[in-house]
Amino acid sequence: MKNLKDNPDEGFSLLEVVVAILMIFFFTTTALQMLVVSSFFKKQATQYTTAINLIQQDMEKIKSAADTYSLTTALTNTSCNPTTSSSGMATYFMNSLPTTATGISNTAYTVTVNGNAIIYNAVIGTPTLLKSQYYWLLRNQTVSTDAPYNVLKLNYVVQAGTATSPYTDASTAIDLLVRTPLSTSYTEVIPYASLQCPSQ
Repeated sequence: MKNLKDNPDEGFSLLEVVVAILMIFFFTTTALQMLVVSSFFKKQATQYTTAINLIQQDMEKIKSAADTYSLTTALTNTSCNPTTSSSGMATYFMNSLPTTATGISNTAYTVTVNGNAIIYNAVIGTPTLLKSQYYWLLRNQTVSTDAPYNVLKLNYVVQAGTATSPYTDASTAIDLLVRTPLSTSYTEVIPYASLQCPSQ
């Protein structure tokens, strides 16, 4: 009979070595690809979270200001019966925002979001620097065209960049914002003063 005992001098065959090398190469390559993909998604998640937080913070500031904006805040009862949106309570409230941390700059940027061209302004206090990336919070604020003109409409866009100023020229501003907005949002705010108006 043939001796089936292992020979201690025998090594791996060439085929076994090649298969082992191929398996190590395959698993190492896959693991490295997963690391690259995970770091990309981690960066995207960080940017998106930062953008959402910036929008949320500004919304909360405006809602807080709207809650404390009463008829005693240098308003007259004539704003309780507005005939146009420019004399409505939301306009009075909107015009008071530049004196707070929720004000906007005078520089306007035209941005196309979902096929609609909207003029945005940079919110005062931006850009926010986080991990060598600047985040620009842009806001468009308009008053409802429906009586009693007490609804303030807020549209937001957050854009990431490496510059300390958002853009060098208008064409770059439009092009960059259309390509890569990190986040967009919309909300409506009613100032408390409009709820204090006597019922008609």
